[in-house]
Amino acid sequence: MEQFDETIQPFPLEEPTPTQVRTGLYVTDKMQHNWSEIYKWAIFLSAYGLFSIVMLTLGLSAFYQQMQETLGSSMIEDSMPWVAFLASNLTAVIAIAIVVSLLIYLLHLLFALKIRQAMQHTDQEAFQLAWSHLLNHIRLFCIVVIASMLFYFVILMEVFRLYSGISRGLGHD
Repeated sequence: MEQFDETIQPFPLEEPTPTQVRTGLYVTDKMQHNWSEIYKWAIFLSAYGLFSIVMLTLGLSAFYQQMQETLGSSMIEDSMPWVAFLASNLTAVIAIAIVVSLLIYLLHLLFALKIRQAMQHTDQEAFQLAWSHLLNHIRLFCIVVIASMLFYFVILMEVFRLYSGISRGLGHD
């Protein structure tokens, strides 16, 4: 046990006040190195995400009229009402998707910046805030995944309903 304690390099912290309790967790040099790597990759992913959002927005604005005409056709309105509803509110759906994507990448960027600040200045508050940003990033991302699963389920149900209607129309009961 003595050897194990000697190999761990404690994170330089202020002495805890009587209300604080040490958990026994310490930051090692390897952990600090890994967090430095995480910072670099998090900055890269945030920059890539923000760039993708800009490019997607430009691309969607170029093809918006065509998408509106295609998705707003009477065939889709009659056969797939949920898809038609989303298509008729395409601007709102795209705006919500862009705002949520921006929030996801912004939280990722804030995590990276706070981790860097914590490592450079041994700032415990920045360290805790960094992990709070990462937690919010993961929560929001999971909400998006759940919403996407629900969206795919609705589309699947609409396609199934359309297929069963076509089968009945052809006399294949």
